[in-house]
Amino acid sequence: MDRMIRMLSLTLLLSLAPLAVAGGAAEPPRLDGSSAEAARASYEKMVRQLPPATQQALALAVLKLNLGGVQSAYQAMGRDISIVGVRERVDGMTAEQIIALGDAVTGMTIEPVPAR
Repeated sequence: MDRMIRMLSLTLLLSLAPLAVAGGAAEPPRLDGSSAEAARASYEKMVRQLPPATQQALALAVLKLNLGGVQSAYQAMGRDISIVGVRERVDGMTAEQIIALGDAVTGMTIEPVPAR
């Protein structure tokens, strides 16, 4: 009887293990760059789930990605300076990955201004 209880316990434990792993940590949201509308919607959802400091870092990364390679204000005119402007480059990425990609942009310095 004791052996049967141990076997049933082990069977139950093994059958529930995948549920514990799958439910343990939620996958971070990823940007859907399949269309402009999808990019906007998934970006807004992503931002809502982030703390304020990370929201700011993500916004700066999107700005840097949009302006990377721009040499003048004239070149920047007419660009869509939003997630839509870089949606194909960041398709499928998490906020952390987008921030890292933005950090890799060189040749410009963009600093946040503290709130007043």
